[in-house]
Amino acid sequence: MQITWGLAIGGAFGVGAVMAACGSGGATGATSGGPSGTGGATATSGTGLGGGLGFDAGPHDAAAQDGDACGNVTLTQHKTPGNIVVVFDQSNSMHKPFSMPDGGAGGPKWQVAEDALVAAVTPSAGILNLGAIFFPTKATADGCGKVALIGGPQQIPIEPGASFVTDFQGHFSAPGWTLILGTPLKNALDHADLALPDPSPLQGQRAVVIITDGAPTCITMTSAILAPVQAMFARGIKTYALGLPGSAGAASLLDQIAMAGGTTQYLSPADPAALQAALAQIASDTIDQCTITLDPAPSDPSKVHLLVTDSGKPKGYEITEADGGDGWSLSADGTTATLLGAVCAKAKSGGYTSIQFVYGCPSGPN
Repeated sequence: MQITWGLAIGGAFGVGAVMAACGSGGATGATSGGPSGTGGATATSGTGLGGGLGFDAGPHDAAAQDGDACGNVTLTQHKTPGNIVVVFDQSNSMHKPFSMPDGGAGGPKWQVAEDALVAAVTPSAGILNLGAIFFPTKATADGCGKVALIGGPQQIPIEPGASFVTDFQGHFSAPGWTLILGTPLKNALDHADLALPDPSPLQGQRAVVIITDGAPTCITMTSAILAPVQAMFARGIKTYALGLPGSAGAASLLDQIAMAGGTTQYLSPADPAALQAALAQIASDTIDQCTITLDPAPSDPSKVHLLVTDSGKPKGYEITEADGGDGWSLSADGTTATLLGAVCAKAKSGGYTSIQFVYGCPSGPN
């Protein structure tokens, strides 16, 4: 028996193409999950979803399987979610205007950053989980400030994107909210490290995004600040550093944080639009675009085939499995497929019009 995993690819091509499976009478037509020919079937992909790919799968129409013939199951489409902890500076310097290179100025930096983050993550709220660690959360006599754990008061635990947007906006409008003296970045990063443990209860990639407008206070030793960032990166968690106006004096440290966190260099958006764009790109990059959960898992992992269509070959072709480089790989238990190299890049850019994983006996590529 054959099971076909169908996937629509968004982007320029709109509606996905049909990929025929095999059957004793061949497969023709374009009926999703429906048989055609004699004992054969086709799987049609749905309307383009506007973006790259990286979909988990869940059964849609198990009734399409047909005894010993090659049947198919069209599986639901679902991107693997991304998970982000936002480390947000609410020191008292964040009340200053967001100054721009042309001499113009926006609103207070905290408000510009709030609006940019909300606008950046809202379009992907359904496939993102987010939490926030604001720093500091309590003033201290020495001016350092304290930071509450992510599960404590004034912080936002990791939760679905839509809930986060509501809670994030509500944080700044809560009675008594105010900016606080001190920039205890080290403590905030320690708490981010604690918030993203291994083994992780979260499915998908994890990342930390620092939004700050200046250098840390009190604990300023670079090695101490980098330690939690390095520990997270060792677990596959990237850290992004975004410096708002006023952060130029901390550029070297922020660059080192970005490098230790696997993101090369810190970002310094010149205006609110650039800040929103940078945050939107981080959200997009954190959503897992090239890891696909096969559900149901194939009974024989050696008989899994990846079939794709694109504008140059609308009738489709097979991409062979590879241990590294370009192609794809299958986990030892057969439950997860990962697109690799140029295949992943093309999928993320919308270069394929459809993708299917076929279990059993695929029709030959055209």
